[in-house]
Amino acid sequence: MAKLVAGEIDTTVNFNEEQPAFMTKGGPGDTSTGGNVKTDAWFQSHKLPRDILDKGTIAQKAKDQEIFFCDIPFTQLYMEIDGNYQPCCFGKGDGKSNILNTTMDEWMKGDAMNGIRNDMLNPKAGRQGEYVKKHCTRCLDDEDRYGKSRRTACMKIHSNDASFWSKVNRAVQMYEASGFFDFDERMITIPAEAMKVKKKIHHVPLSNITFEIFTNHKNKSVDSPYCFPSPMNKSKPIGTESLLRAIRRVGITNDEFTTHGNRHTAATIIGNHLPQHRRDVVDAQLHHKIIGAVSYTHLTLPTICSV
Repeated sequence: MAKLVAGEIDTTVNFNEEQPAFMTKGGPGDTSTGGNVKTDAWFQSHKLPRDILDKGTIAQKAKDQEIFFCDIPFTQLYMEIDGNYQPCCFGKGDGKSNILNTTMDEWMKGDAMNGIRNDMLNPKAGRQGEYVKKHCTRCLDDEDRYGKSRRTACMKIHSNDASFWSKVNRAVQMYEASGFFDFDERMITIPAEAMKVKKKIHHVPLSNITFEIFTNHKNKSVDSPYCFPSPMNKSKPIGTESLLRAIRRVGITNDEFTTHGNRHTAATIIGNHLPQHRRDVVDAQLHHKIIGAVSYTHLTLPTICSV
């Protein structure tokens, strides 16, 4: 057996090896063993549509293992604390894509992620697909050794969640129909001409709660293409000073709060969750121009607590 280098994972397959603790609790119905993935526990919820496993559906192909499918490339974006992109928390990145040189939109629509999706939808590729073999080695090795992996765990959980699986199914259908991954719904794209510095397009990802707020406002503005239409003209959005004026009308003074102060607040919150030397991640997210060693001013958590 080859000697392991520090930091590497031993991926040598031993079918007689006892499973580690984190692999033994597969949940109800998981009878998988090394090299033999079982999908009996997938798509068992009574809340799922009756036709979900009809012949030709993505669910049927995944459950019958006609394809090597994982829903993560179609539903999630993953990034390490250092800003490097990966297909998921177990997947391997491409070694070059980082938040500092690649937007989230570019990563999700790039060669690596599209290659993985294509392999997973192609019965002739599957486990032997070029991109799956390159980026999904941990799951491949775990399934050979234990019959279980991050992929199978996610599929068992997500395939029994009717609401979540409907989103998976829609994402797959849109990708199959267009050949492109649709990432616009969960991203705010700020055009270059609207940016104060750098004059480059800036993408801001939407968290679940932010996306819900925008969706609710859009549903209330059925007669306008905008989430926040102008009260004077529904065919136009509110002005750039509208929020500030609303704040002033309720009696909040300039000394108490400014809309631009939200950027400082964001810098503080993000910065307190990152190592001090990774302030470049904060600046990239805020699209802030760094001059020399000067970055966006933010308060440390002890400072906030003492104010």
